[in-house]
Amino acid sequence: MPATDPGPHRGLPGAAAPPAVRIAGLPLSALSELRCTESLALLDACRADHERLTERGALLSDELYPVIGGLSDPAARPGLVGLRRAVFQTRVPGGREWNDDIAALLPDGLRDRVEDWVTRLRAHHAHLADAHDMLEAETRAARNRLRDVTADPLFLHALSLSSPSLYAVLRKWQADPGRRPRRKSIGRLVKYVARAAAKTSPYSTFTISGLGRWTDRPATRYPDPGEARVLLETDRLVFERVRDALAHDPRLTGELAVRVNPSASERDGVVRFLAPSRDEPIVSLPASATVAAVLRAVGEHGPLTVSELCAHLGRSGGNPDAIRRYIDKLRAGGLLEAQMPVADQAERPFAKLADWLEGVAPDGFDACRKLAGTLDIELSRTVPPADLDAGTARARAVRDTVAALTDAVREATGAAAAAEERPEDRITLHENAVHTGVPAECALPEWRSALDDLDVVRRWLAVHDPVAPLRLVLGSFLAARFGPGCRLPVVDLQRAIHEEIDGGGPYADELRAAMELAFTTNPLLRRSSGLDRVRELYRLQDTAARALLTEGGSGGEVYADPARIAAMADGWPAWIRPPRSLMCFVQRLPGRTTGDPAHLVLNAAATGFGRGRNRLCRQLETAGAQPEPIGVTAAEDGALTVELAGAFGSGLNRKRPTADRELDYPGVVTAAPEHARVAPHDLVVTLDAERELPRLESESLGRPLTPLHLGTMADSLLPPVARLLTHVFGGSYLKHPAVTLLSDLAETGVPDRLVHQPRLRLGHVVLRRASWLVPAGHAPVRGPGERPADHLYRLLGWLHEHGMPRTCFVRALGAALFDQELAAESLPYWAFRKSRKPLYVDAANVFLVELFDQLAADPDTAVLLIEEALPEPGDAPTAYDGEQRVAEFIVEIPERDPERDSERGADG
Repeated sequence: MPATDPGPHRGLPGAAAPPAVRIAGLPLSALSELRCTESLALLDACRADHERLTERGALLSDELYPVIGGLSDPAARPGLVGLRRAVFQTRVPGGREWNDDIAALLPDGLRDRVEDWVTRLRAHHAHLADAHDMLEAETRAARNRLRDVTADPLFLHALSLSSPSLYAVLRKWQADPGRRPRRKSIGRLVKYVARAAAKTSPYSTFTISGLGRWTDRPATRYPDPGEARVLLETDRLVFERVRDALAHDPRLTGELAVRVNPSASERDGVVRFLAPSRDEPIVSLPASATVAAVLRAVGEHGPLTVSELCAHLGRSGGNPDAIRRYIDKLRAGGLLEAQMPVADQAERPFAKLADWLEGVAPDGFDACRKLAGTLDIELSRTVPPADLDAGTARARAVRDTVAALTDAVREATGAAAAAEERPEDRITLHENAVHTGVPAECALPEWRSALDDLDVVRRWLAVHDPVAPLRLVLGSFLAARFGPGCRLPVVDLQRAIHEEIDGGGPYADELRAAMELAFTTNPLLRRSSGLDRVRELYRLQDTAARALLTEGGSGGEVYADPARIAAMADGWPAWIRPPRSLMCFVQRLPGRTTGDPAHLVLNAAATGFGRGRNRLCRQLETAGAQPEPIGVTAAEDGALTVELAGAFGSGLNRKRPTADRELDYPGVVTAAPEHARVAPHDLVVTLDAERELPRLESESLGRPLTPLHLGTMADSLLPPVARLLTHVFGGSYLKHPAVTLLSDLAETGVPDRLVHQPRLRLGHVVLRRASWLVPAGHAPVRGPGERPADHLYRLLGWLHEHGMPRTCFVRALGAALFDQELAAESLPYWAFRKSRKPLYVDAANVFLVELFDQLAADPDTAVLLIEEALPEPGDAPTAYDGEQRVAEFIVEIPERDPERDSERGADG
């Protein structure tokens, strides 16, 4: 049956937008090649033998007890007591505890059973000794196979940028088997292999991304998507440093385009605006005649350059130097913005920079112009993925050109080099691999039930939205301070919040606590509240959590009925707002037979509206493909979606525009026409009379707005006002990848014992994998001088004792996640540590076990979070090349159309 387009919605959440797909860059066979399976089997046999010997030892101990009590010779008692202790402790008895004299004291049957037990125990220890030699041999063989595993061109491409030094070590080893890397480098290589084979991180060629397709086929399939295209880009800061250095040169400043800070507004003789600094303070200037003249000139005669503006103002008389100094003062204060005409979303920013320099720069900037053009050419050059030498040569050329461009800019502008900007290897490059073909055809008959259940998840998550308390607090605060009919400019709202908190007003504690919770997403920061609706929200959160955790299930799994959860959500107050669009990162669990309903594992969820797919579409366009327009899920009735188009220092925000309008934010260079932009000075906050929640409106358009951050940079890194707008009036992360779904992990502080959480499933969607919280010091870390086989034997026993899987993902959690006193201050530090990322661990891989030990022994690790590997490695889908590869899907779940749903029900 040919692939079909199911059409918009078709009664199904997510069916209108094609799913994005991330395919692991290395097949799972790369990891299986590094397993020590025979050693693990022998150690398993030893562990099973030990369990049987322990059970038999307990029985023998009971049989020995009356024999000891019936001894007539007191001198024989110590030896027999020692034997009984050894048997009970599953320990080989010493020469004084088991010999001919001791054996003669036992009845014939018991003597034979003890003899057999001792023989078996000695054989057990002999097998353990054999396991040590076997593990050493298998480790050597696995280490040698690592050379072949890491020869994959895409893997080498990724490694050359992620760790150039490790890449150099690996290439020397691959060229000469005798140049084996040191133990630490071997461990790092295996860690990268695990990352490339067991995870799907999109910011490198360790993963290949593409757009999938919905079909009416009976089963999901993975066709050949063609050769991957590898895209290279510099870190966004590389461009911004060059741009800013040039923009500060007096010979070029006059050619910068001037605009009024889009947050500036004049009222009651005062101009207020957000200053261009990290904390975005609100600046107030008297609206003097001079200020008004400048603003009028920019507004009526723009677009103007700095020089043109000064010349225009000079026609009315005045000292040209004084005029220039005054304009510079307004620029420094932030009321005016002087921008190089290279948009934040420019496809080829260095080409745009070179063109601008060619048009305006004096002769002293020729080298800067030529090098910017050369850098653009190098970044645009296509290199086949299999041509590793060409790829590394391109990366080297880009680094060299960036270094030369930086030096040329310094020389041209006379700027001193900052110590932290050197040496050359600090230049960060990023590769992204994309499939321009279709990597997955997702069968709607299989996915339909799971998509329906994801829609229930969308509604259920609304009560757990970390920004929900802030919306309620702001609603009460605005009503109390400004009245229910207030119309407050956004800048004034920001000022009012700071004044309330800094002045210790009646809502200060409520606002501070709600903002901490909203912007860190740490459930531990949910503090007690004096507001009735916030307390009601917390009660509903607890009820909703218990509804999932206590319903039932079997096989170590908690199951919740979607219909019952949906009915619960239907009864929530109107001020609990489900996200209009939910982006879900999911992995598929295969059915037992073809056509069975698929089950999905939810990895993370955030507000959707094209987020994630818009960046992929931008990359596909760069790679020469022509993806279909994404389209945007409609906002609430009558509302327009407005998106931030700024890079904000991160290439992760380069994307295709998908909203109705662009939010014209201070400091952002935009290419959108004036009519497609909404400026912050046009934004007013009102109160929704029905729900008593703050609502954002455009004063000029007379319509409500839904502001969105649709880049893939973390929301917490946005400027303060942008973060407030997008979180309160748009959407926020609802399930962070590094924090579990429910807050029951963190309600009692750092645990003092191992805590198990069962798998949690809502219909066809797994919301939480089975997990174990392991406090620091409780995991079996290899001791000094302990042989690897002995340590692995202890680890296997520990995993078996606690019912833990042998393949899992491990995260190191900091104390900030469990301690209210530390949370607000320490959580940002923990959130950006590499150790927070999940480490794939396989007990049969001694290199990964060693990395597990290092993570457990890290002094910053308060708790290890161990999660089952679900899907299990063996359940990974088989790709077109016959290899099993881990795959993750990004599906968008829009709010469902009740009319379409009823039509679908009527049609059967």
